[in-house]
Formats: sequence, C-alpha cells, structure tokens
Amino acid sequence: MPFIQRRRCFQKIKVLSGGERARVALAKVILDKANFLLLDEPTNHLDIQSVNVLVEVLNKYEGTYIVVSHDRYFLSRIANKIWYIENKELKEYPGTYHEFEIWQAEQKALKPTKSTPVTKLAKAEKATKIYPDEKNNDQNKKKEKQRLETLSKKHEEQVILLKKEHERLSLLMSDPNVFQDKIKYKNLQSEFDKCVHDLNHHEVEWEAYYLKLLELDE
Repeated sequence: MPFIQRRRCFQKIKVLSGGERARVALAKVILDKANFLLLDEPTNHLDIQSVNVLVEVLNKYEGTYIVVSHDRYFLSRIANKIWYIENKELKEYPGTYHEFEIWQAEQKALKPTKSTPVTKLAKAEKATKIYPDEKNNDQNKKKEKQRLETLSKKHEEQVILLKKEHERLSLLMSDPNVFQDKIKYKNLQSEFDKCVHDLNHHEVEWEAYYLKLLELDE
C-alpha cells in the first residue's frame, strides 16, 4: 500500500478522477496561504473523509472565506454567517447554519396560513382578550403542551437513531476495502447524504418544538 501511494504522487493531473483533482486543487489553495478564499461547491466529488479534513482545515484557517454550497452537513460545521435570497433580495443571518434553520422554522410557524386569514386571526385574538375563559384556556394550554411534548419526543428519538446511523455509515466509508469498491462506496455515500439530510431536519424540528414549549410555559 505505501508503494502504491508513492507511485500515485507522480501521476499527471489529467489522469486523476474528479474527486482526486478536487483534493489537489484544495491542497494548492491551502498551501498558498492566502488571507481570503472564495470556494464554490468545494465538497463536490469529495468523500466524507476529505470533507471532514476540509472542515478541520477551514476551522483552523485564520483568514476570511466565502463558501457557496448545497452541502448542509458541510455548511453546518463551518459557516458563522449566512447569506440567503428571499423575495429577490440578498439578506444576511448572523449565525450558524443550524441556527439559521431553526430561525427559519420559527418564522414559518409565525406566518398565518391561507385557511386562517390575518383578519380572522386578529378578530379571534381580540375576542379571546375581551371574553376570557380561564378554564378553557387552561385545558387548551394543557392539550397544546401535550401535543408539543409528543412531537418533540418523536423528533428527539429520530435524532438519537440517526446519529447512531451517521456514526455507523462514517465508519463503513472509512474502511479501505469499502473505499476501493466504487459501487458499494457510491451506495453508501447516497445513504450517508440522506442520513445527514434527515438528521438536520429532525434536529431543526426538535429544537423548534422545544422552543415552543418554553414559550408556552412562560
């Protein structure tokens, strides 16, 4: 194996695969020691080991970098400021990608649905304030709390299961025997991407319901 690695270092760039070329390009960028990096989809063609190495390098990087990426797993580990487009405008969120997803979920929950127009919603709130029914309010609050606790628990359980699956797939993908089997590795990569997507989704939902429970208690 060491002999093979030594021979590969003398290969020309044009004979390398897309993932290998991407790793060479990233290595050149890092070695240049620039104080500003602009990275466009840097995780394309990279396996999970290379992605984790890139995450580690960027977290130690002392300069400034802007990343354009659709890789949520990658973004959640390196971004501390998010730029996004909404209503044809470029907007900024001063936080991590994980915090941004939670904030988006909260904003979405605050928006009235089509079946509940703003005017009707306002009237309903006004009527509740003018004619309070403490007994009904307590019962409704109790039911709502039970509903939120059930949903929060459901997503929490999924997060625990998916984290275990994430760890299992990561170990499999780091196995040299699996890495050399392109078909098997490709299938595992698809499973891993889905796992990361589902994990992000359930973490966001879990925290959103947890925050609603805190608001309800207040």
